[in-house]
Amino acid sequence: MSRARYRDDGAGPGMRRAGSRAVGVMALVSLVGLSAVACGNRSSSDKLNALLNGNNSSQGAGAPAATPATPAAPADSSAGAAGSDPGSTAATPGVAAAAGASGSSTGVTGRGASAATPAGPAAPGQKAAASAAPSGGPAKPGQTAAGGGPSSTPGTPTPGAPGAPAVPGGTPAGCSGSEPPMVIGSVGTMSGVVGYLFAPGAKAVSAWAAEINEKGGINCHQVKHLIGDSGGDPARYQALVRQFVEREGVVTFVFNPDSFAAQAGADYLEQKQVPVIGGGGGEMFTYDKSMQFPVFGMGVPMQINQVFQASRVWIPAGKKKIGTVSCVEAEYCPIFDKTVKEFGPKFGFDLAYQADVTITAPDYTANCLEARNSGVQAFITSLDGQTNQRLINSCAKVGFNVPIAAASIQGTDDFKDNPNMVGSLIGMNVAPWFGNTPAVVEHRTIFKKHVRDAIFGPAAINGWTTAKAFEAATKNVPRTGTVTSKDVLNGLYGLNGDDLAGLTYPLRFTAGQPQKKKIACGYPVQVAAKGKWDAPIAQSACVPGFEP
Repeated sequence: MSRARYRDDGAGPGMRRAGSRAVGVMALVSLVGLSAVACGNRSSSDKLNALLNGNNSSQGAGAPAATPATPAAPADSSAGAAGSDPGSTAATPGVAAAAGASGSSTGVTGRGASAATPAGPAAPGQKAAASAAPSGGPAKPGQTAAGGGPSSTPGTPTPGAPGAPAVPGGTPAGCSGSEPPMVIGSVGTMSGVVGYLFAPGAKAVSAWAAEINEKGGINCHQVKHLIGDSGGDPARYQALVRQFVEREGVVTFVFNPDSFAAQAGADYLEQKQVPVIGGGGGEMFTYDKSMQFPVFGMGVPMQINQVFQASRVWIPAGKKKIGTVSCVEAEYCPIFDKTVKEFGPKFGFDLAYQADVTITAPDYTANCLEARNSGVQAFITSLDGQTNQRLINSCAKVGFNVPIAAASIQGTDDFKDNPNMVGSLIGMNVAPWFGNTPAVVEHRTIFKKHVRDAIFGPAAINGWTTAKAFEAATKNVPRTGTVTSKDVLNGLYGLNGDDLAGLTYPLRFTAGQPQKKKIACGYPVQVAAKGKWDAPIAQSACVPGFEP
C-alpha cells in the first residue's frame, strides 16, 4: 500500500515537503468531521481564524489572529422566513443572531419584518433589542452584517411571534394565547466557509419553527429559535451556550454544528441538564455525554457509514481498490484513516493508497498521479466539499477519472453541477434530501416556503431531522406553564423507537446515560449524471454490529 504524507506548502507543482499532522487549533474549513478536543492549542489559531472568515488560503505565521467578538443578546425569534445564501450576510463570528421574526445574520429574515443585525451586549438580566438593518453586501471579517449602527427598535412581529396571533384568524382552539414560548437554540459555526456547510441546517430548524408556529405552536406554545455563531472558537461557544441558557431561557439546543468548539460547552450542559439534539456530525464526544442526543450517526459511526455505503455501490461494480485522501489539519483525520484501514477490508475493499494533504492546496495533481500508479479505482475522503472537488478536478486534468465517497455533510448538493463528480457518492446518515417520501417532501416544501434561496443538501436535511426529533419529543409537553428542559428530556426518553417517519433509524435513549450504543445506518447517494442525484440503492442499511 502506498502512503503519501506531505503538506503542500506552496513549493510548486510536484514538489513535496515533509510535514506532520497538526493537533492544536486546526485551520480546517467546511469539514464537518473535526474533533473538538483539538481546539485548545493556539499554535494554529491565525490560520483557523482566516479560514473561518472565508479566506481559503494559507496565512503567514506572523499574521494576527482574529479577536473573538463579545457575544451579543440574540434578536427575538419565533417565525422563520426568507433568507439568502449562508455566509452571504455573515455576521461577525461570535455575535449571536436570531432566526425568525426579527431575522438572522446567517441569512434568515422575518416575513414582513426587516432583517436584523445583532445588537450589542446586553446588561446582565436584560435583552438587547434587535436592530433593523438595510440590505447590503457581505460583511467583512471583523464587521457585523450589512447595515449601520444598531437601532433600539425590534422588527415587526410576524404571525406566530409573541404579541401577534399564532395563526391567521386567532388563537388555536384550547389555547389561551398567553402560554410562554419554548425557546430553543442552535450554536455553531454559522459564518465563513464552514458556515456554507452548516448554516443551511440551522435555517432548516428556523423553517420548521416558522411552520409549526403558523399552525399554532406545540401544545399552544410558540417556538422561539435563536442562532449563535461561535466562529469555531471554544471560548465563544461556551459563552454563547451559557448566555442562551441563563439569559434567553433556552431549554434545548437543536442542531449545534461545531466540531471545532462544542466540547467546550459539554460539561456546562451536563451540569445544567440541558439537552443537545443532533450536531454537525464530527463532534467526537457525543457518545460520552448524557445530554448529547444523536439522531443520526456522528463521529466514528459517521466514518464507518461512509465506507459501508460506498461498498454497497462500488463492490458490486468491481471498484475494490481504494485510496484515501484526508486532511492534516484536524484530529478527526487520523481517526478517519484508522477507520478506513480497519473497516475497508471488512466491507470488501483493498486499501492501496493513503495520503494526507492540506486543504489549502490549490492542486492535488501529485496525489492523483501517485494514486493512479497504485491502481486506485476510487477515493474515500475526509475533506470539505470544496476540496473534494479540487481533488477530482486535479485528477481529471491528468486523465485519472475516479469517483470519491464523502461522509454526510462533507458533501454538498453542488457536486452534481461538476461533470468530473459524476459517479461520486455521499454516505448519507439520514434520508436523502431529494427523495420522494412524505417526510422528505415535507422538508423541501417547508424549507423552500420559509427560506429564500434555500440550499438543499445533506446539512439542511440533517437540521430538519433534528428539528423533527425535537417536535416528536415535545408533543406531550404541558399546555400551561413554562416548558422546561426536564419536560424535553422526558420526551426524548419516551421516543421508544420513533424513526421520524423514515428520516432516520429508530431513536431510543436511556434516562441519565450517554448514548453508548453507536449506530451507523444510511443510504448511498450518487451523482448519476451532470445535474442529477440518484439513490442507487433505495433502502437504508445499517453496518453489521452497528444496528439500532
